[in-house]
Amino acid sequence: MFIPLLLCSPWAIAVQEPDQLTDRLALLQQRIEEARVEFHVPSVGFALVNRDGVLWAGGFGAADLESGRAANERTLYAIGSTTKAFTSTLIGDLVDEGRISWDVPAVEVVPQWTLEGSEGETITLRDLLSHRTGYPRMGLLFASGKAPSELILETAAGARPFRGYHETFLYNNIQYLAAGTAAANVADASWNALLETRFFDPLGMASTTTSFARATHDARRATGYRWDRDDEAHEALPPRNISNVGPAGSIYSNAADMARWVQFQLNMGNWQGEQIVSAESIEECWKSNIDIAPEVGYGMGWMLHDWQGQRWIEHGGNIDGYSAKVGMLPDAGYGFVMLCNLNGAGIQGRIDPIVWEALLGPLPGEDDTAVEAEALDLSPYLGKFVADFPPFNGESLETVDKDGALAVIVPGQGTFELKMPDDEGMWAWVLTDTIKMSFQQDEEHGVHTMVLHQGGAKLEMPREGYEVPIEVPLNELRPYLGTYRLAEKDEIWTVRLRNNRLAVDVPNQMAFELHAPDEEGWRAWRAVEDMATRFQLDPTGVPQGMQHMEKGTELYLEFVAGPEDGLPTLAEVYELLDPAGRGAAYAAWGGYTAKLEMLVQQSGVRGEMTVAADAEGRSIMTLDFGPFGMTKSALTLDSGWVQSDFEPFKVLNEQEVTEAMENSGMALAVGDFRTVYDEVLLDGKATFRDQECWVLIGKKGDRPPAKMWFDCEKGELIRLDAHVDLDGAGFMSIRIRMGDYRMVDGVKVPFRTEVINQATGRAIQQVLEIQPGVTPDPTAFESPEGV
Repeated sequence: MFIPLLLCSPWAIAVQEPDQLTDRLALLQQRIEEARVEFHVPSVGFALVNRDGVLWAGGFGAADLESGRAANERTLYAIGSTTKAFTSTLIGDLVDEGRISWDVPAVEVVPQWTLEGSEGETITLRDLLSHRTGYPRMGLLFASGKAPSELILETAAGARPFRGYHETFLYNNIQYLAAGTAAANVADASWNALLETRFFDPLGMASTTTSFARATHDARRATGYRWDRDDEAHEALPPRNISNVGPAGSIYSNAADMARWVQFQLNMGNWQGEQIVSAESIEECWKSNIDIAPEVGYGMGWMLHDWQGQRWIEHGGNIDGYSAKVGMLPDAGYGFVMLCNLNGAGIQGRIDPIVWEALLGPLPGEDDTAVEAEALDLSPYLGKFVADFPPFNGESLETVDKDGALAVIVPGQGTFELKMPDDEGMWAWVLTDTIKMSFQQDEEHGVHTMVLHQGGAKLEMPREGYEVPIEVPLNELRPYLGTYRLAEKDEIWTVRLRNNRLAVDVPNQMAFELHAPDEEGWRAWRAVEDMATRFQLDPTGVPQGMQHMEKGTELYLEFVAGPEDGLPTLAEVYELLDPAGRGAAYAAWGGYTAKLEMLVQQSGVRGEMTVAADAEGRSIMTLDFGPFGMTKSALTLDSGWVQSDFEPFKVLNEQEVTEAMENSGMALAVGDFRTVYDEVLLDGKATFRDQECWVLIGKKGDRPPAKMWFDCEKGELIRLDAHVDLDGAGFMSIRIRMGDYRMVDGVKVPFRTEVINQATGRAIQQVLEIQPGVTPDPTAFESPEGV
């Protein structure tokens, strides 16, 4: 379950009077500027259009902070993945000409694309454009900018699928390279030339280009930045050249030119009376081919939403130093483009409601919301509420009073205002009516629980310090505790007590608390109304299995084992795992040097890795992927740096060092893992791959906690659930599996490690050689000269 923050709030379409339009544009400009400042965006280029032309275009802030050069509608920005709609529309143009079809097997128009679905399914051009092939991002193939397009496609042919065909939305830039190559092949012209002759020239987009050299030498280009949250300052970033995957995101443009593109889309492929692309092809790109999340679909180059009989169509773009957003209400005939010189700008998730509310919502003073807010005392609703579900995993969401309105601070995502509650006590997000909050309260505790309603789920978050009352005597619940096997998926589900309730912990999802049973023994899941569980006990009260009902389908899970009586304390678990002894044995090495091979399965790329550490706990790592680039990093216990072909040079703080250590897994597996965290807690006992494990929680600063799974019998760390910081855009969950432990000079070392995440898939590291006592040159830890 997650909060996508993708939709905008619906408003009835209103006919604008000229004086109203003037007021609305003034309000829009005011709110854009407020959001720009709130999200630390140096500058914004913006245009609002309808089918007839531009309603307003202009700029906000500084295109270059050093010189103070002001931004305007002519300022040039990288538009990132909003390029994808150009590629899909180009395919539509070629479909109109009969040169290609949406459902042609990709290999017929791109011979290098020999990939198939997970069960051998034929991948079509539509599949490529819809991100539904089962292959994830493959970012390693192009991120350095070194590998040519031909080599990227040839190497991708060796990739393995990560998910089933048509099963999951997995964003993949290489598939758009393949689609652009298909267009070039059938039209006998480059993708760049096709965009110039078919779109840029006819639409009069004179400043728009796919040429990195032309864009970076344009004096109107905005300097790209990132926001350093620790130093609270902007850092200028060099522009990234992704010409080798151009059809996925290489266009540079400005608000004035992009306004023409949006107007062209709103007019269904017609520009000033000339039908450049058929309305049918435009509509085809706007049809959903796969779900991204509840009520959010993906067409071809567009993210799609449908509410109150209206379509809302949008796509964002992010690349080093830049962000972009294009949004349309095609049925109402409005659209906008926003370009920024900050990568991962939080304003992307906020701009849509800002535009639609200013344009179509009530003007200030036209409704009584402010009066209602003034009459309602917000103080009982303020506080911190524990979100014990992904992606927060125990972090708290905080409610605050923001200028007289209730707002929710979401960790890693921002602050989101709520509308006044409706008659049912639902506080809809201003950003989207598809996300709502409600509150549970009683006379003794007041407001004690906040509930998140999204996509049919109801996720309860108790206030910090609140203990959920016992509804059913705990001794009546204990017989059901233990592990149950779902044979169809070879999964182990764990039934445990949480918040004084029975909870079913489902692998790779969350722990779902249960209601009290009904007359037939079914216990409905509190978070998901259409799921329920019923336990089967023998005459002596021993559990035999568990029935699970989900959307009308019944599954059966066989009882495996009950919980251990009298679980040991953390200190007793430490006696079994002996972290101090591990640390001492590892320290006796006095450092080491290891050579490894890495295979990134879902990119088809192999690399060579060297890791070396000294007696002081410092380490240095070099990872070389040949023509696809390399990276080098150095770590101490509280600082470090990374020099890479994939990102600008970066100095690491203490929490980023923790992340790097978690991601390698080696420091936790062979040494005293307690030194990595501020606090370690015992979570309990669980089963992973038929192995009983002690599960420990590692906490460091304000990072989401990590889970370490140690084999109860061997004491080996076999699984680590950790997180990657997405530079202010939240955290991405990763899973690391370790195995093939071998004894090396008194230390058990995992010779095989798998790092798994939704973005890149599975990376397998295999130790080829390890030499205890062979340490790196002390000068290797120094920051590279000239950086």
